[in-house]
Amino acid sequence: MTKTLHHKNREIIEWLICGGIFCSHYVELLCLSICLIILFSDVKQIKVSKYILSFIALLGLYSMIAIATIGYEIGKFIQQFALIAFYTISYATIFPFLKGYLNELFTKYLKIAIIVAFIGIIQWIVYILFHLDIFHFLYSRPVYSMGNIFIRISSIMDEPGYLSIALTPCVVYFTSIKPYPINFKKIAVVLTFILTFSAISYVVLGLSLLYSIAKKFKLIFLSLIVLIPLIISYSNINSTNNDSIFRGITERIDDSIKGINNLEPIYFERLNLSSYALISNLWVAINAPNRIYGTGLGTHEQNYLNTYKSDYQYYGFNQKDGYSLFNRIFSEFGIIGLFVLFIFVFKWFNSRSFINICAFFLILSFILKGGHYVRYGLIFWTFMYYYSHKLMHNNEIEI
Repeated sequence: MTKTLHHKNREIIEWLICGGIFCSHYVELLCLSICLIILFSDVKQIKVSKYILSFIALLGLYSMIAIATIGYEIGKFIQQFALIAFYTISYATIFPFLKGYLNELFTKYLKIAIIVAFIGIIQWIVYILFHLDIFHFLYSRPVYSMGNIFIRISSIMDEPGYLSIALTPCVVYFTSIKPYPINFKKIAVVLTFILTFSAISYVVLGLSLLYSIAKKFKLIFLSLIVLIPLIISYSNINSTNNDSIFRGITERIDDSIKGINNLEPIYFERLNLSSYALISNLWVAINAPNRIYGTGLGTHEQNYLNTYKSDYQYYGFNQKDGYSLFNRIFSEFGIIGLFVLFIFVFKWFNSRSFINICAFFLILSFILKGGHYVRYGLIFWTFMYYYSHKLMHNNEIEI
């Protein structure tokens, strides 16, 4: 029987977890460590599910056999395994104490997401006025400008694409689950999401709106507001208007579709950089050794270097993370890994839980873009997805 966690300590743990998923994995790791200390000091005795420990042991054994079979180096595996084990065990320890408070946890996530969005709006306004990215110093990152006027909002995160992924559950909730009443906070979050100019996230948002329409036959007007500009810009992709704000987005989508239909280096090396990263890593995953069971955790980069040789100027872009979770799992765990992933997603989907739906679209975003196993709350949302699958008609949240 799980002991009761003191209310005050539970609140602290919830804030730390939700804040950590918007930061680098080092900060999230620190937040988790503090949460474990608070938890142990309160309940004195904590246990980890034997199923989680068995999963981690199986993951390690499976990967070591695969790596030994192919003869790859084991260094990256050790690093990745240690991180995944710590994150998984930490969340598996914490979530049994929070499973009755998922609405509270999701509410805190929404509040932090709103703050991060407002910070992004400030970043956008400052850039328009002074051509200065106020967060450039955080990661010594490039300025993600659009049309020499706007900036792709990244807020406190290192890439606009990761910001859009982190905001996905919040945006899905505000547009597909609880769009009314419309208020300034919701507008700020959706606007920030749009101003990341992340093609994959636009696709996921469109899918969430279509899902909502199919389920409820509502929100058609809101869906059109979001989708019509994308459709119009896509239809003008071959026009002479090279200054269209959405042109780069639609080109990335168009290039990615064409690249998937022409999976050869001679072709995908002509695509835009984002599509090149997606397609080149997909090509590596397809052509890597052992397509049935993969080459083991942490080996995608070795697959990339051994399988794909080129003097292309952007060669190696996203070679460490595979660009997407789909690419990386297929590369490192083969068809078996993809099968396990999709079984998990479909088995625990619950259309009667809004938290589950929001987590589903977050996981979908990572499958399409985001090959890091432990960044920006992927493991956190995996646990949210699992624990929320039992919720039935959970009450919607007012923010």
